[in-house]
Amino acid sequence: MNKSTDLFSFNLDKRVIKSAALQAVAFILQNTYSGKDKDNKPFVGYGTKTFAMPLAAFFSITGKKHRANLNKEGDLQIFTSKKSGKRWIAIEGGYKNFKEKWSFKKAQTVNLSFSGQMLKELQVMEVGDSFAYIGFKSKEMAERASYHVFQGAGKRRVIRNFLGLPSIQQDKIAEYIAKNIKLEFRGLSN
Repeated sequence: MNKSTDLFSFNLDKRVIKSAALQAVAFILQNTYSGKDKDNKPFVGYGTKTFAMPLAAFFSITGKKHRANLNKEGDLQIFTSKKSGKRWIAIEGGYKNFKEKWSFKKAQTVNLSFSGQMLKELQVMEVGDSFAYIGFKSKEMAERASYHVFQGAGKRRVIRNFLGLPSIQQDKIAEYIAKNIKLEFRGLSN
């Protein structure tokens, strides 16, 4: 650019970019907790087919009350894998039953928040002069999100793409940015 012939320039403060990025994160969380994907469509429901998991993993993510609720109706079967010799647990009624016995209310909306850890780690990672990156604090949570968004989660490989915004929310962020762009006019010089 030739400064002597430029008529005007646009300036956008990094604080505006960061604020817009934080609003995007807030919208993603709001949408996900309400059970909606990036296109404002409901997430695919939880599976109802019996599934199995390593017994140690089952004990690490469940509490005494949750295990008692599952066991009360005979929804659990412990078995030893012939292949590995390790102990596993089968849960009848699928993940839907597993989550309902943890919290019936929370199981009614698919919202990717069983532990809450993945969504808690979504944040603004970097802000530059004309960009902002949104991501996850840990590699583990980024990988978990990747399963939901790209690869498909669980045995059914269900895609629940929560990383994005419906156009109405994109428009709100764009309006905010547009209101905060500083336009500087320059006089023409010889």
